[in-house]
Amino acid sequence: MRHQIPIVLFILVVRLSYGQETWVKGSCVTIQGDTLYGKILFNDWDTSPHQVTFRDTTTQIQKAFSTDELKSFELIYDNKFEVFESKTVKITKYSLIPGAYGTNPIKFDTLSRFIELKFKSEIISLFELIDDSMSPHFYISKNSVLTELQYGNVYFTKNELLVKYTYNEYRMQLKELLKECSTLKVSNVKYDVNSLIKLLEEYHSFCKIDYDVLFKKESQTIIDIGVSARRFNLPENDEVSTYNAVVRFLLPKRFNNRFITLELGQGLHKENNITYTQMNFNFYVGTYFGKKTNTVLPFIYFGPLGMQVGTGFSIYKKFDLAIQTRIGKEGGLGFAASIYPFPLKK
Repeated sequence: MRHQIPIVLFILVVRLSYGQETWVKGSCVTIQGDTLYGKILFNDWDTSPHQVTFRDTTTQIQKAFSTDELKSFELIYDNKFEVFESKTVKITKYSLIPGAYGTNPIKFDTLSRFIELKFKSEIISLFELIDDSMSPHFYISKNSVLTELQYGNVYFTKNELLVKYTYNEYRMQLKELLKECSTLKVSNVKYDVNSLIKLLEEYHSFCKIDYDVLFKKESQTIIDIGVSARRFNLPENDEVSTYNAVVRFLLPKRFNNRFITLELGQGLHKENNITYTQMNFNFYVGTYFGKKTNTVLPFIYFGPLGMQVGTGFSIYKKFDLAIQTRIGKEGGLGFAASIYPFPLKK
């Protein structure tokens, strides 16, 4: 029985993980120009998607659309609005493998992806593409011409030394693209969405042109502090109980559902009828499932070095209750409860 408990719990975890889908209100514009209203399977993509799944809320029929079939799609959730447009773009790839000095470490490729619109006006749009290595590439569309802003690091070997070189061509590109505003400073612009949008806002203020910012400013790490209690019932009537202070990091994307927790506290151990206390430090990684607006969210987590696994339910990500087990010969079954009343960073 002891060895069956982890297997049963693992099966529950897998079913819980793959049984959760998040559909959000949205619309798709087809290549023919028709607009479809319904729901879209939301993945908060780590890389720019090449297809999207749409569901008609009247017929409940689902269809996966590729970049060849849609001009764009839009998502509406948690008072946010996101737009992705189908684009075939040139992408610059910077080799991560050091090459001999004088060789060309840059290659070019062509991709068709849905890329996210971050900023829009009547003359300029800013897009972000996330490549397969999860590196961002920014594009500016002006006068119907799409330009990749080039930035990347490459490495050379020279005289048995490793040399790093950074391509910052994007600053010169920005200066040329925004040349109507001659006083615009680009020397300190960083290759990130916040810095680029700030520059475009300054440019549009100079040109007195209206614009829209679509960037999700709230897509940032959230840090909470709280307390937790864990208890394991081990074979041979042994027990472990811990009481901890907790710092939890809710990571960006996925509705801030993926988390890392660090726990420091006191453990009460009972082994062979001998009881003793011991300081303990543990960390856990896991994910909640569902949107921020959901009252109850299922979750799973894995403990130190993958030797613990747990699953349970959370109320507004403020109170978590889980059943957990240890993987390996020791086995055991336990329970955990955590509460996070004190946000440090939102």
